[in-house]
Amino acid sequence: MNDLIVFCSIVVAAFAIFAMLDAFRVSRPSALPPSEPLDLLDEEPVPAWVGLLARAIPQLPVEKQRLQRDLLRIGDYQPHSLVRYLAIRNARIFAVLVVAAYFAVLLPVFRSLIMILSVCAAIVLYAIPGLLMHRKGDARVNGIMRALPDSLDILSMCLSGGLQVDDSMRHLTRFANVNHPELALEFEILGRQAAATSSSEAMNRMGTRLDVPEIRSLGLLLKQAERLGSSVSQGFDELAGSLRRAFRQKAEARSNTLAMQLLFPVVFCLMPPILAILLGPPLIELKDHLSSNLVKSHIGKANQVLDDNASNP
Repeated sequence: MNDLIVFCSIVVAAFAIFAMLDAFRVSRPSALPPSEPLDLLDEEPVPAWVGLLARAIPQLPVEKQRLQRDLLRIGDYQPHSLVRYLAIRNARIFAVLVVAAYFAVLLPVFRSLIMILSVCAAIVLYAIPGLLMHRKGDARVNGIMRALPDSLDILSMCLSGGLQVDDSMRHLTRFANVNHPELALEFEILGRQAAATSSSEAMNRMGTRLDVPEIRSLGLLLKQAERLGSSVSQGFDELAGSLRRAFRQKAEARSNTLAMQLLFPVVFCLMPPILAILLGPPLIELKDHLSSNLVKSHIGKANQVLDDNASNP
């Protein structure tokens, strides 16, 4: 019976550890290679128990909007991605709590410690996946924005050569597939939406997905060009130049804070060994000098006392 309890405890502990480690991974569809067709949406309905599990822990509307925005920023465009994310997160939290309750019954001596650790693990499983997803979305959007000025230059050259906006987008998608697959994915979605509505509306939706004001301004530029019938190649060039200037200003701002960032490593890491090298030998010599002088002075005083005692019997 004891062996069975030990075996069940090991299985349950392994399940809890794997559930906690898996919470630090945020899944998203990877960028598709150029040879494969784009298939982003999965029309499979979500089971009812998944929806109940997603609603098991109440969520504020503002928090749901933030999670939905982060899911779009990492490239997860499934219609039920938020429900699946909440269901998986709640399942991990409930699994940890059930495992903690099991061990609290099995080991009543450590019940208080197990409860404290379970509450801390539940808080970590609730907060950490969202933070990691937010950071991953920022990294993806920053990569897309770094590749956008070169893409705008190519788009401007295509438009200056006499191509239409839709044809230029297709050329740009083929170019970006090699070096910037995430940007190619977004332009593929943009091309499909532009075929259904208009280029300006598709560009506005792309700016909403990525939460980037510069792309929304590009949508306004396309809308104005469609309404007035003017060329937008010069506007693309100006926008590419403004993006490059913004990146340069950010780099200069980061370089200006570099001195303050290096102050703490210099003070706490380099100053102690430098002080030891510069002040160590003088301090050692000073110690030797003082010790020798003190010894001589003590010997002199002792001899004087002996002489005085000898002279005055």
